Amino acid sequence: MSTNKWARARIRVTIDGGSWLRYEDEKHEFVRMGDVVDVCADALGFDLNIHNYVFTGELRGVSYNAYGRIDQVFLYRGDSLGERLVDFDGCVYHHKEASDE
Repeated sequence: MSTNKWARARIRVTIDGGSWLRYEDEKHEFVRMGDVVDVCADALGFDLNIHNYVFTGELRGVSYNAYGRIDQVFLYRGDSLGERLVDFDGCVYHHKEASDE
């Protein structure tokens, strides 16, 4: 895969829509396949911050639900945990290392 971010595909929020997935921490920047991202997921199925988990990995794909909206993202970690599908609640952030905060 090319390291040039302009050569990597942007991701549609809905299959037939004209809007593209953007980062929550920088609204002007598009999320692209191959970006290392942080994705928040609510493990219990309702929105309480104490139950949110953050999953990190290289974005390798997305799946859409019956309504045509993104419902899961496919992340690759590159370690023993490997690959994982994460339920998507609409928020993607740039990955930040612990030393960056």
